[in-house]
Amino acid sequence: MRYIKTFLFTVLLFSFFLANPFNSLAQDGWETVTAFQGNGLQTTHPITILEDEWRLKWEVTSKSQYGNVFQVYLYDPEKNGLSEVLVNISNQSNTSSTTYVYRSGEYYFKINSANVDWKIMIQYPSD
Repeated sequence: MRYIKTFLFTVLLFSFFLANPFNSLAQDGWETVTAFQGNGLQTTHPITILEDEWRLKWEVTSKSQYGNVFQVYLYDPEKNGLSEVLVNISNQSNTSSTTYVYRSGEYYFKINSANVDWKIMIQYPSD
């Protein structure tokens, strides 16, 4: 009986890990290195991007029938300014997409949102 419980626990744990969209297993050739989620305004801590090619995979879930906005800005702390607008959408229901970036360095993200829950994942190509 003990082995059956251990086996079932292992299967359950493994299933949860695979179903988690923020897991670090390679999915479609990309590996998540860090992720953020929330709603409203948020500024992330600086992260060092080691790869010259990476992507921002994002997802929003609308919380209102009266409109919404979701914007992700990439900032370079060395230059103390905006590097690039990675996402800028409004009045879209539940949606997701991917933005590709082709430079390494230290960056932080500013997320501006209204009436949505959002998730972003920074991903590197898996080897």
